[in-house]
Amino acid sequence: MARLIYDIPLEARCEIVLDIDAAAALAGAAEDLRGAGDSHGESRGNTYVIAGGSECQLLGKEIAGGMLGAVGLPLPDAGLFSDDVSSFSLSWYDTSESERLFHYQNHTFDDFRRYLTSRYRLALPVTRVFGPAITARLERLSPRYSAAQADPHPGLRQPLNTE
Repeated sequence: MARLIYDIPLEARCEIVLDIDAAAALAGAAEDLRGAGDSHGESRGNTYVIAGGSECQLLGKEIAGGMLGAVGLPLPDAGLFSDDVSSFSLSWYDTSESERLFHYQNHTFDDFRRYLTSRYRLALPVTRVFGPAITARLERLSPRYSAAQADPHPGLRQPLNTE
């Protein structure tokens, strides 16, 4: 799963929706279909995009950096990520109509980061101590990782000539 982070270009436009907001959208849609929502069945027969809204529209580097930062880790080296934005099929969405009908966009990416920080607060002392090793391990998971990145100064580690 951690390898997938490197498939998302850092400059790609991404939008998240928290699970609790997606559940609220589904509940709102169900209420609307039975005629109990504010729109009294207006959504019937239509298709809507459910996404986080403007407060959840970010670049790949903001999402990855925010999630890793919440547990005390830095964003890995940018060269380890795909740079082909055209290969990434997500973007930002116009969810004004689904939000008007279902009233579900209640949380932001900052809320999600605060949740992660709270949930994994006990890991912070560990990541402070072992952060460089954890980051190095994460970097080795990238398909763009090379031995040169592992040892940026290979000449300094040559065995001494004892002759």
